[in-house]
Amino acid sequence: MTDDQQAELNPTEERPASDNDTPENQTPLDPEELYSQGMAYYRRRQWHQARACFEQLHALQPTRRGIEPLLNELDIFLKLESVENGTREELAPDGGEAETATVQVVKGGQRKKHGWWIGALVLVIVAGVVGGVYMYTQGMLPFLTPDQQTQSLRNQCQSYSVAQRYCRALEVCSELATAVPEDPEALNGVEKSKDKLYDEALAYVKANAIANALENLRCIFEYEPNYKDVRVMIDKLVIRQEMDQQYQEARGYLDSRAYGEAIKRLLQLRTVDAEYRPGTISDDLYEAYMGEGRQWLDMVEGELREVPDAQPSDVRFQITEDLLTKARQASKSYERALAERSASEEARTALTLAQLLGQGLQSYGARLWDQSITELTAIYAQDANYLSGKLAPILCDAHLHLGDIYLQEENYEAALAEYQAMASIEVCDAKLVETRMWEAGLPLTPTATPTFTPTPTDTPTPTQTSTPTLTNTPEPTATPTPEPTEPPKQDPPKQDPPKQDTPKPKDTPVPEPTAKPTLDIPPR
Repeated sequence: MTDDQQAELNPTEERPASDNDTPENQTPLDPEELYSQGMAYYRRRQWHQARACFEQLHALQPTRRGIEPLLNELDIFLKLESVENGTREELAPDGGEAETATVQVVKGGQRKKHGWWIGALVLVIVAGVVGGVYMYTQGMLPFLTPDQQTQSLRNQCQSYSVAQRYCRALEVCSELATAVPEDPEALNGVEKSKDKLYDEALAYVKANAIANALENLRCIFEYEPNYKDVRVMIDKLVIRQEMDQQYQEARGYLDSRAYGEAIKRLLQLRTVDAEYRPGTISDDLYEAYMGEGRQWLDMVEGELREVPDAQPSDVRFQITEDLLTKARQASKSYERALAERSASEEARTALTLAQLLGQGLQSYGARLWDQSITELTAIYAQDANYLSGKLAPILCDAHLHLGDIYLQEENYEAALAEYQAMASIEVCDAKLVETRMWEAGLPLTPTATPTFTPTPTDTPTPTQTSTPTLTNTPEPTATPTPEPTEPPKQDPPKQDPPKQDTPKPKDTPVPEPTAKPTLDIPPR
């Protein structure tokens, strides 16, 4: 990738001048600007331009620390670059004719490569040079004096710090501090590297890059275990790393609808650290509990089967205790989902329907038809396709049994009401409903047989008779009555006149006959 392309990708990054635009051709810059420009060249591996900047800076500030080691390091890089370029030129001096020069024409038109050893020799030489340069820069050559080794360490300490390779800088600077205990440059390099590594680790933690944070902290711990809270942070991040792995497993189970395993791992995460992704864990648990509740209802639906060869007096669906247990488990799952998200209407509705289902099926199995109809009808009113439509046939059967009981008890109106309720459910047997409604409605319909109706005749008007009125009768005064000497003569019985069929007015009070008083009372 060219410098122009890199500049397009990183427009905010400082872009050095072109290869031909060296500091010698420019107006002298401020030392700090020279240093910044030189470091920009250094990071881009433009060694010539970087060396020119640092030489000019060294001329302006000869006593500035760190410039001479940078110049020495740049000399090494330039030598290495020249060796690599010379090798490439030797291998192809004329744009690829070297290969042709090593090919000789022999008899029979065959060609033979006899110069392969030249390329191998060049590669060995290059490897030796590169290795020697590397060993020199690392202070690993046995013939170096202690001062040369110390200077090499000093150069590496500064170079790795400038290149922001702080773990390697900490290693080299610590080695330099051991060789020269009171060297301020070495001690400063050690402290700077530790601080940078720690700050980077905190940034990695904030970005949830736990592996990178642990790498930095372990690098610090290797050279100074008691630095700040490195030991505690490592322990926490190791646990955090394990929790992240466990969370990814939980998400995998959740995505594959293995809700039980997902719930188990999510609850373990909450138990270990309640502050670990609290909102995310709660949302995932809500999703898992809702999915688990649906799975329990699917199992209830699968076990709801019609009883083969069931008699009319028997229930059409068999309700087992295992089936009722699954319905209760669905209710528990929805309760837990509602606990994670108390404002969820979805969870609240699902919980209500699941509870009604468990109660309605239990009442249906116990042949408590009236109670079962009340509970199952509440579900049907909200979702007619509940349990993929299997709820409706159970409701039909409950209405049928209750209607038949009313029919046997000759409670025809109640029976007719149950059969009419069946007629409002689409899946009920229409012919059976029609038959039962006719049986219950027949006794309630007046018969169509003829009845005798008397012909109206003229009714004689009843004669007006005096109706005795109740009056205050004066009490008779006591008068002595002479005792009869002879028994009174009895009148011969009078024959009643022949009765006439005279209609009497209805509800006319007839005074009862009273005994005639023995006292003579004057008429009024």
